[in-house]
Amino acid sequence: MNSGADSYYPIRIYDPTNIGSSKNEFPTGGTYSTPEVYPVVQQIVALDSATPPGYSTVRKPALVYGVGYGSMFDPANATNSGQPQALTFLQTVQYYGNVSTDTTGSNFPDWQRIYGDNATRQTRLQAAFTKIMQSGIQVSLIE
Repeated sequence: MNSGADSYYPIRIYDPTNIGSSKNEFPTGGTYSTPEVYPVVQQIVALDSATPPGYSTVRKPALVYGVGYGSMFDPANATNSGQPQALTFLQTVQYYGNVSTDTTGSNFPDWQRIYGDNATRQTRLQAAFTKIMQSGIQVSLIE
């Protein structure tokens, strides 16, 4: 991880069905740990005058949105044992990312949940990005 405008965070999931895969990349180089993500988000939204610098300015704070993609996020699958934890994780990312005021998973917005058949997912994803972009902020996609 570097600092300032050249910062990057190696968070790449090689196989979403195997979060423990050795081919996955995380900031500490180890296995996935939800608490590792929150400091990365906090660093991204830190002021550009902080040490190390983030991407927020006094006039324009950086924002980090979460997007829940897949059938797990379909409200019809609300009894899925992983859905509540996943929604809490995404809501917490948004809390640290200056977007949400709480970490309650049930408050994660439906418009940021991408599920359904392929056509529906495409429509929902386009609508989500449109809504984010129409809020007057710059969007960066991080792979």
